[in-house]
Amino acid sequence: MLQEILEGMPESTFSAPVELQTNVTGLSEKTSLSHDDDPVKFSKNNESAEPAESQAQNLAEEQETAKKILKQVEFYFGDANLPTDNFLMKHVKSNDEGWVVLKVVAGFRKMKNLKPKSQKFVADSLRGSELLEVNAKGSLVRRRRPLPETLLLDIQERTVVAEHLGEHPTIKGLEEMFGKVGTVNTVRI
Repeated sequence: MLQEILEGMPESTFSAPVELQTNVTGLSEKTSLSHDDDPVKFSKNNESAEPAESQAQNLAEEQETAKKILKQVEFYFGDANLPTDNFLMKHVKSNDEGWVVLKVVAGFRKMKNLKPKSQKFVADSLRGSELLEVNAKGSLVRRRRPLPETLLLDIQERTVVAEHLGEHPTIKGLEEMFGKVGTVNTVRI
């Protein structure tokens, strides 16, 4: 029956070559529709198994996302940002040991834009950090070393506020512009 249905469909219906295997009450039926020699196979539980190339690409994308997550959260908790981030600092100070609920950090706009798969994925992405540590449950994150007390004064002394930078300034553009006259640690728009 499956073969009759599939044979009645034009080959162009499938965006990738397809090989279906079914096992109905002990009868085995194998049907192959393909416009090349590299069929996509479906597992017995009806979940599609991705071709090796696609799996490798997905793994590479996940690794890239993990690196971006690590870089972003290290920035949030870094010496240049944390002392001036009132919201995050409030969360750090609300816990005697400096732990912040990971869901709070994962809820930041830039983190949402990275589209992490799960909170566990975010926690696992941070586990290799030299700056940060994640608790065993993967629900909390904090700096490994406390923030130096004198850092806030130092940051305030070397902060520049600039206005009238055009209609749509970018962080990269401002870093390049101000980098011509000195070292730029952080740009906020």
